[in-house]
Amino acid sequence: MGYTPRLLAAPGFTSQLAEGGGGNAVVGALAGICPRLLAHAVVDGPGTTFAAAQAWREAISSQRIIPVEPGVRLIDADGEPYTAPLSPAVLGIAVRRDAEFEGRPFHSWANQAVQGIVGPSRPVKFSMTDDTTEGQMLLAANVGILTRGELGVDGGIADGGFVFIGTDTAGSDDLWRFYNVTRGRDYIHLMCLKTLRTYLGRFNITGQTIQAILNTLRSALNELKAAGDIIDFKVDFFPDENSPEDLRNGHLTVSFLAEEAPVLRRINIKSGRYRSALEGMIEELASAAG
Repeated sequence: MGYTPRLLAAPGFTSQLAEGGGGNAVVGALAGICPRLLAHAVVDGPGTTFAAAQAWREAISSQRIIPVEPGVRLIDADGEPYTAPLSPAVLGIAVRRDAEFEGRPFHSWANQAVQGIVGPSRPVKFSMTDDTTEGQMLLAANVGILTRGELGVDGGIADGGFVFIGTDTAGSDDLWRFYNVTRGRDYIHLMCLKTLRTYLGRFNITGQTIQAILNTLRSALNELKAAGDIIDFKVDFFPDENSPEDLRNGHLTVSFLAEEAPVLRRINIKSGRYRSALEGMIEELASAAG
């Protein structure tokens, strides 16, 4: 169709483990395909037990793979419930979130309602205040979860409905842990290609051309900064990366640094007593008493 997919899934084919504890072959193939496409893949876990999900997660290592668990329960045309993978619902959230920001993929899909289902394929207990719940342990293992809102429960993520929580890829580098950051960097790289390709073959390498390229790159990154997608950036031209021989061969190197905005994943609240309030009250009483 002439389009390059940036979000992939293979519902029903990613949850199985090979004999002897080996990884899933489809997940392994996706991990190889995604870098070539500048894409990410949402993959489904076994959806059976925490132990099975943990063993499945241990066989994945890629900053372009987004693991999710468990499945969902749906109703067929005859009114009978059945189990289906979670990944299509997560990708639906992803597309909607991107559309909310004019197609820019710098925002997380977490804390979003999952509609059109009757529940998770199995309950995954979650509490914002209890790290020992299964949901928190799966999140600590970089597995996104589907959990149920609970009315009146202080640690619940919502008062009702079904909510997806997940911010991580299955990569090993904490610098690129969040998928909104890795997807955002892909967006920047593609933006650079599309923005700067007009110079290729049309312009000679002159000081004016190099300055124009730097200004074009700064302008594009400044738009992302103004939109809140990146916090700040820096564009440079380094002489040691551009020798006269390189320039003679028509090769130019420009560099940029950018910091994507990280997702708000945790809020720590410190509480304590406030002695100054009593001191202020004493002063007010003493003043009122003359």
